[in-house]
Amino acid sequence: MESRRDRGRWLATTSLARMASRKAAAVATAILLLAFLALVWANASPAENGAGGEPAAHAWRESEEASGEDGSAGSAPQDDASGASEPAAKGDQTEDASANRGEATRKGAGATSLRGDAASATKPGPKGSSEQGTAAHKHNWVAQTKTVHHDAQYKTVHHDAVTHQVWHDAVTEEHYICNQCGADITSDPWGHINNSLMNGGNCGSYHSTYVTVKQGYYETVTDQAAYDEQVQVRDAWDETVTTGYKCSGCGATK
Repeated sequence: MESRRDRGRWLATTSLARMASRKAAAVATAILLLAFLALVWANASPAENGAGGEPAAHAWRESEEASGEDGSAGSAPQDDASGASEPAAKGDQTEDASANRGEATRKGAGATSLRGDAASATKPGPKGSSEQGTAAHKHNWVAQTKTVHHDAQYKTVHHDAVTHQVWHDAVTEEHYICNQCGADITSDPWGHINNSLMNGGNCGSYHSTYVTVKQGYYETVTDQAAYDEQVQVRDAWDETVTTGYKCSGCGATK
């Protein structure tokens, strides 16, 4: 009866040990695969492997924590079954698990360090370098001009005539008037008298008097006739007119 009980304990211990060994082997295989991928990545981009520093140490701590969790998980069945296992089997399992855990920790630390180096290498650079290529184009507006010619400007100025007044005295003449008939005989006084006597008339004398033949008056004398004059009020000039603006960089207009 004791033999069967011992055999059952031995079978249980062996099963637990095999399960722990298989789990440790699976963890080691995963870590080896990660290490292989990290080596491939390092060979593909060797220039990015020199930025270890703090990310590598952080990765080492993460790897130790992960390895510790895996190791504790793998050794839990051993602790539970320690009372029923034989001392020799327990020592062998502990030694194998410790060796696998140490190797996996070293390889995992290397892989995590490589991942940290790659992450630090892909961090964005200074703000100026990242914005230099994507900075928006700033227009440099240059005025576009043309020359407009303006003719001289004139205005018409009217000038009145320049005149002055001249007084002309009255014009008088001496006339001879017949004393008998009152006729004006200035042109031929004696002929009038002789003719009258020959015809039985009585005209025999005359008198003289002054007769105004033209009244005195003012005459407007023109010194300069009226005229219109074109007076220049502004000289001809050229004006520079802005027709728009053009960017000296990209050629845009506005």
